[in-house]
Amino acid sequence: EQTNCSDPARVGLSCEVDGHMSSVAAQIVCNPEIRDRESLCDDGLDTACLELSFSCYIHKHRFCDGVWDCSDGMDERLCSDITYQQCVRKVGPPGTYVGVPLSWIRDGLMDCTGGEDEKGAWPTCGFGNTKRYASVSSADRCSEVYLCTPGFIEFPELCDGIDSCGNENEVCGESRNFYSIFDSPEQSRDEVNVLHCLKGLEKLDRFIQGDCSSIVFSFPGNQAFGKTGFVRLSVPRSPHWNADCRHVYGAGYVYLSCLNLCRSSSCILDKQVNVDSCRHLYRDRVYSITSNNQLTFLVKNRMDGTYHNDIFPCANGACVDFTKVCNLVDDCRDGTDEQNCENHFRCHGNNDIIPLPKVCDKSIDCFDYSDECNEECVSNKEIIASVTVTVSGWIIGLLAVVLNLATLPNSLKSVQKSKTNESLANSSLLVMINIGDLLVGIFIFTISVYNAYYGSSYCKMQLEWLTSTSCSLVGVVNSVGIMMSVLSMAALSLFRVTNISGSFAIPQPVSRKGAVKVCLVTCSIVSFAMFTALVPLAGHFEDYFVNGLYHGSDIPLFLGAPDKKSHVSILEAYYGRLRSSKALSWELIRQLLGNMFSQDYSALPNRKVQFYGNDPVCTFKYLVRKEDPQYTYVWLSHVIQIVCFVIISVAYIVIAKVSSRNSVAVADEATARSFEKRALKVQRTAAAIILTDFTSWIPFITICILHSSEVLDATKWYSVFSLVLNPMNSVINPMLLNPTIKKSICSVISKLWHGFKAVVQGIRQKVVPKRSNDANFTVNVSLQIAEGHSEDGHTAEIASS
Repeated sequence: EQTNCSDPARVGLSCEVDGHMSSVAAQIVCNPEIRDRESLCDDGLDTACLELSFSCYIHKHRFCDGVWDCSDGMDERLCSDITYQQCVRKVGPPGTYVGVPLSWIRDGLMDCTGGEDEKGAWPTCGFGNTKRYASVSSADRCSEVYLCTPGFIEFPELCDGIDSCGNENEVCGESRNFYSIFDSPEQSRDEVNVLHCLKGLEKLDRFIQGDCSSIVFSFPGNQAFGKTGFVRLSVPRSPHWNADCRHVYGAGYVYLSCLNLCRSSSCILDKQVNVDSCRHLYRDRVYSITSNNQLTFLVKNRMDGTYHNDIFPCANGACVDFTKVCNLVDDCRDGTDEQNCENHFRCHGNNDIIPLPKVCDKSIDCFDYSDECNEECVSNKEIIASVTVTVSGWIIGLLAVVLNLATLPNSLKSVQKSKTNESLANSSLLVMINIGDLLVGIFIFTISVYNAYYGSSYCKMQLEWLTSTSCSLVGVVNSVGIMMSVLSMAALSLFRVTNISGSFAIPQPVSRKGAVKVCLVTCSIVSFAMFTALVPLAGHFEDYFVNGLYHGSDIPLFLGAPDKKSHVSILEAYYGRLRSSKALSWELIRQLLGNMFSQDYSALPNRKVQFYGNDPVCTFKYLVRKEDPQYTYVWLSHVIQIVCFVIISVAYIVIAKVSSRNSVAVADEATARSFEKRALKVQRTAAAIILTDFTSWIPFITICILHSSEVLDATKWYSVFSLVLNPMNSVINPMLLNPTIKKSICSVISKLWHGFKAVVQGIRQKVVPKRSNDANFTVNVSLQIAEGHSEDGHTAEIASS
């Protein structure tokens, strides 16, 4: 009985049959065995079925109802465009309110029991050509859509592997850093060459220690009778040879793993092809039997007429060729062909599959950042990756701030009390050095505070930090401080070396002309430092300094912050070939990107990764390659700092020599001693300044040269140079250039040293036994007797006692 069921448990649905309300048996509703039957319902409701996968054939009202009706769950996994307004469907549990697919709204077929889908007032989003019914994804707020030619799709449908409106997945391939892999071994006329068993690579055998031999590859498990199609392989064969299969894909991975030639990978072909496998595929199959009396089937190869069963059965009933296994693509649509492979990383959020080298490479390839924010990626979790650098940053930052704040008031007082032009210039430049070093200390301290604030949550918030105003601001503070300190040190060195020769001349009192000169020098230093720090942030120069654009986390089209080259590839995939793609400006790129999306509610977010956002510590982009547009500007900055370092070193060498010569030239002995003592102090100060500059800047410049020459990649050392090595001068300068600080530090060090010596002496006195003293006394007396040093008769008595 197909209609008017007397047993309610057997009712599949109710509808009008020949104009009368009737019931239809559940056993014939969407039965895959009788798909081509005629509809019993007047509106065709009983034959409104969906084939969602090879093993999923259900009624349309079972689709996206919150209940898994299919074994592979495809009836719920494919849900994207579902209304957030709900109704009771005609087919399904009575009284259960669920959303309906947007395509059902006003399609001429009543799917809701009350007909709400055809006559109700459903909420809409968008305007004009993008007006649409509101879905679950836009329940809280309506968002923009991706524009097609013609039509549009909402963001949940974008980059889902299905071209819903043209070539959006080709665009996604350019924007999401899709990669090419070698998954097809070389095929010669009669065999397949695996790994190094290729023509021309025979000499590698003596290095790899694996001779190549020809074998027939057979699937693991029971063999089927009648099989005539086999694969002959040329593979390395040695009892001591195995491969790292984590970087092999597709057929190569299958061959090596199933031949036990992988170090840690097991054979993926562990599913038996039986008679029920691939039910809706291979209509021309030939049934056979396996060696253990199990029913199976063979497929005829139309090219050579052989029969084979080289098939991988998926869990959802589908089947794929075995060469599609472990190729980083979900060919089964349920993930089983990639499930047990050890050559990939599966993203946690959307189950995207990426190769292992993409993990922890500081480039975002998963939407949820799981490829970079996991337990394996130690260096990506915090702004400052190293604990040692973190502790050093806190210490150096605090010392630089405290010492320079302590020095600055005295330096300002010296400027006010200056009575000569020489004193005014000297004090003013010392103030400039203090301010520059203070800014560097503030930068280090601020970065340390932000590192503590973000903690381990930084990894998933890195793009918000790198594109933030705070990151650019602290970068500017650091750049200004370094340039002010270096230029002021060079100017102070030149001033002192030009005045050392005239040390016996009478100092000139402060004059307006002298004050103006000092003011011009200090203002020039500050202006130049500000200029070099702010130019990279100027909008007119963004084509030279902007590293990329971050478009937020709501648009699936973009991963991370693509650079200009990636953006151009995206635009060419969307618009076609561009005439002058190399000359595209960031402004034009933003305009073209905006035209790819609707702008009903807001424009496409375009947050710039500025010049200082090239690294989490937000420092000047010192490490560049020749292809970087900032290359010339950065190296001009390097040259300026090198020149300043040379000036400082040469100047203090001259100062030390002149001071020593002047002390020798003085005739009066007391005065000569005074000059000699002073010259010695000057020499020590000069040696300390040159040594600290050499220790910090020479290795740094050397690393920059090696990085630019592509000898090494030094980007991982940004934090070490920015927070530890280069800022050392900001701590040492106050000690060397301020007598009060220097005297206080020397006093503290002296007290600590004397205290340490007293503690050591006390420990020695407690540890050394008293008997050792008596023994030493006896030995000394005995030596005196032996050497004849005794002058009275008591020595022998003492010795014998």
